Amino acid sequence: MLGQTHFGGFMFGKKSDSKRVKEAASELAETMMLWGLDRGTATNYGLQFANQALENKVSNLRGMSEGENLAELYLSGREPQTPYGQLFIKIIEKYEPQRELDSVTPDDFYWYWSMPMLEREFIHAMSNAYRTGLTLVMLQSRDWQSEEEMWAISTLECDRNTVKYGLIAPENLDKKDKTRPIPFELYRRIETYRAQPYPVEAKKRLIKLDNQNAFIREQIARAAL
Repeated sequence: MLGQTHFGGFMFGKKSDSKRVKEAASELAETMMLWGLDRGTATNYGLQFANQALENKVSNLRGMSEGENLAELYLSGREPQTPYGQLFIKIIEKYEPQRELDSVTPDDFYWYWSMPMLEREFIHAMSNAYRTGLTLVMLQSRDWQSEEEMWAISTLECDRNTVKYGLIAPENLDKKDKTRPIPFELYRRIETYRAQPYPVEAKKRLIKLDNQNAFIREQIARAAL
């Protein structure tokens, strides 16, 4: 499992949300099947994840229009001119300590924050689908002695084999915790790296660390990705 990866190659064209949801659902299902999940289950989950991404977009926008490029606004230091820009620049500023701690570059930032909100939500969905696919396969893999054992081992296997992405508020940011969630801005760089075979020396360190997030942070510190 250590060599498996995924990368959501979503296209940011001018397509209707309904068409993008259909396309994303298919890709999400294919991602879950990388772990050996059956097509029927993967298809159902893929559609759920894609529809949830659309619901998240609608909820987050609160009726606002995406009228400004958030990446350009933030990197240039310009004042936002729309309610959408004003709201999300505040959110971006809030999580700046996490990005700095994990060496997010301006290029990483621009890639993530210049895409439409629905595409950002699909990135979140892809990360969730990949971990969920492995979790479901683990749950079906044996007769568990207890529910506690089932979830403990499944979570451990997910953390060994997949990268966990997410936001961490400044007050909860533990610099010593190398297994903490990684900013979504690094998703493209990390998954592109993971799509290639790891060098033998890197594999040995990954096995020793027993956690993808800790390993990825070591690789970033070593300028290996």
